[in-house]
Amino acid sequence: MILSGHTHGGQIRLFGWGIREKGGIKNINGTTVVISNGYGTTTLPLRLMAPAESHIFILKRK
Repeated sequence: MILSGHTHGGQIRLFGWGIREKGGIKNINGTTVVISNGYGTTTLPLRLMAPAESHIFILKRK
């Protein structure tokens, strides 16, 4: 498992476009990847069309 940072979802998105990738779940080369919008901001304390989010992962043994 890899836990990493987040993208802020671009923090500001206009008409579906933003500087960074919006959060979501993807499958890359057979690996499930979760990209989070996070819940903070950067220098500009504003979020537009990139809602804050946090994830809870429940790990279970097979």
